[in-house]
Order: sequence, then C-alpha cells, then structure tokens
Amino acid sequence: MIKRSRPDEIKNQIDEISLAESDPYMDGYVKWTCKRELYMIYWYVEKKLSKCGTYVGEEKFIKDHDIDKMWDILKDD
Repeated sequence: MIKRSRPDEIKNQIDEISLAESDPYMDGYVKWTCKRELYMIYWYVEKKLSKCGTYVGEEKFIKDHDIDKMWDILKDD
C-alpha cells in the first residue's frame, strides 16, 4: 500500500468545520452540527490510533508535542 494521506489537507478541512462552529452569525443548530462533526473525527482518529503499533521516537514526539501544547496554553493566559 502506498501512503497517500495529506495531513495539511485534512487539517484545512477540520479548520473549516471549526471556523463554521465559532462563527457568531451561525445559529445553534449549525454550530452544534459542526461540533458534532469534530467529535466524530476525534473519536475516529482515537480509535485508529489505538490499533497502531508503537515506534521508536514516538514517546519523544508525543512528549515534545505536549510541551508545545502547554506553552500555547500559557501564552493564551
């Protein structure tokens, strides 16, 4: 099998859903539909990740991401 995923395209689609969900001109029905889509994507990816193997460098990659995430949170405050 050839790897054909394009993470940037996937992230752009998720960003579009997120933007629609946070649009103050959208009604609650549309916003909830968007948020529900984000949950469905989240749970789908979570399920797929749970079936993946563990690889060299993965623990460091996750730890580095968690540190970056922490700094982003601190910057927002």
